[in-house]
Amino acid sequence: MLKVAKTAWAASPNQDGAREVSQVIVNINPMASCQKQVEELIQSIEEKLKSDQEAEWKLKLKQYEDQVALEKEKMRLAEEKSKRDASLQEQQSQRNHELDKLRIGAYQEIAVAYAKSLNQVNGYNNINWK
Repeated sequence: MLKVAKTAWAASPNQDGAREVSQVIVNINPMASCQKQVEELIQSIEEKLKSDQEAEWKLKLKQYEDQVALEKEKMRLAEEKSKRDASLQEQQSQRNHELDKLRIGAYQEIAVAYAKSLNQVNGYNNINWK
């Protein structure tokens, strides 16, 4: 029976294999000469299952930590993009303001030149102009 239990564990060293081994072990007489080996098998199964659970927990914890780090990085990048966009918008606003000032200055120059051309007295005698 012990060989059957060991074979079952070797074939499937996980929760399912442990269940199968436990079904075989309950049929072994507690007073049998192989009881020490049964206890050693049980101990090794317990250690393996604990190790597997710990490894699974560490994996889940690592996945959680990676997800948190990813979310933090996304937030940092979004904040960085927001700052960059605000800076670019401010620069564009300043450029538009400067362009408006230049445009107004050009309109003013045109208006002054036009006004000066209207105020000029024509030095010609238009009466006898032919």
